[in-house]
Amino acid sequence: LAAPPLRAQEAASLVADSVSLNGDSTITAVGNVQILYRGTLLRAERLGYDGATETLTVEGPIVIDDGRGTVVLASSAELSRDLRDGIIRSARVVLRDQLQLASNELRRVGGRYNAMTKVVASSCRVCRANPRPLWEIRARRVLQDEVGGQLDFEQAQIRVAGIPVSYL
Repeated sequence: LAAPPLRAQEAASLVADSVSLNGDSTITAVGNVQILYRGTLLRAERLGYDGATETLTVEGPIVIDDGRGTVVLASSAELSRDLRDGIIRSARVVLRDQLQLASNELRRVGGRYNAMTKVVASSCRVCRANPRPLWEIRARRVLQDEVGGQLDFEQAQIRVAGIPVSYL
């Protein structure tokens, strides 16, 4: 079998309760929005696409699952049409269902790096009954290299039961 044409491989699938085309290049999707693009699934409540700038404006709650073990939960985002670049606000990154990183803002760069600010990281489950993790790392900035599988923490502090025990 021959591979489908390049344009077919790069097409995204969009499903929503309501989809409207405004003018020639603006699309609005509302309610149970799902986009599948190159193995990444984005779910949101509302999505706007501006064809002139090739950007997505997404309102949440948002779930972005890359299909390789990284899930991003957020409140809002502005992303490039290929989901590789942009800003994600009130982000929580879950890596392989083990480590969680909560951040005020996450900047995606080149589909490889996630730069997060004001980060709290822990593998402890946090819930209403147990709002403080047993251990956590707080950092001014974290850079995640998705290709290299590395996390770099800047101005980090390790806390146990909420008490600082080490500064890095």
